[in-house]
Amino acid sequence: MLLDSMDYIRCPACIGYLRLTIEKRKGTEVVQGILEYVSCEKCFEIKDGLPNLIFPEILEESDLQQQIRFDQEPKYDFRPRAFVLGIWEFAFFETRIRSQIINRLELKKNDSVLETGIGTGRNIPIMAKLIGKNGRLDGMDISSETMKVARTRMKAKDIQVEFIQGNASYLPYKTAEFNAVLHLGAFNEFGDKKRALEEMYRVAKPGSKIVICDEGLAPGKEKTLWGKWILSFIPSFADKTPVGIFPMGIEDFKIY
Repeated sequence: MLLDSMDYIRCPACIGYLRLTIEKRKGTEVVQGILEYVSCEKCFEIKDGLPNLIFPEILEESDLQQQIRFDQEPKYDFRPRAFVLGIWEFAFFETRIRSQIINRLELKKNDSVLETGIGTGRNIPIMAKLIGKNGRLDGMDISSETMKVARTRMKAKDIQVEFIQGNASYLPYKTAEFNAVLHLGAFNEFGDKKRALEEMYRVAKPGSKIVICDEGLAPGKEKTLWGKWILSFIPSFADKTPVGIFPMGIEDFKIY
């Protein structure tokens, strides 16, 4: 964790300022330490440079299952999952499709961007190119193991990202901090979708773009033999866009 991140990292329980106790430091990076908010008596560990700001301590069952799943298989994107599910276009044109999704953020040079559910970091190089060296990338995920993969990848590519382990329903950032917020995949597995949407809206600056893309089946496909087969493995693919739970105040709302 970089020392500069203390300017905008907040307690996920109450959005209060955190007090940093450094146990081990390497230049401007905190390798080991403690983040503490005294008033609500919350304490969070920094281990190997990665702050664990997950809240609450007891996760909802679906969130816990996601954490366990990706901790056990952190290199999930190394296997041909898209072929198994029949998502042929994504399998063959992954970078192009990711770029199309990211372009909806309308990123500019020097922007600050948050990606929740950052996983192994497949979107980071695309966003880094758009915002330039003076932009800022923050990545958060519930799985520390997948972020280890992402950190190794980004170090090899010389891309600076501030990684935090956290729960998207309790974002550990100050209000109105980011020029753009991205979430790509597995939103349909969230335990508290409404709160996660409210949190993404809270941390985005006024006028910012928030883009959420999720896996699923096209209308009517769930009735086909192929659709039923896919749903037997991943029932959440039947979920529809949760229009009724989007926060008040969102403008230019679009579904693609």
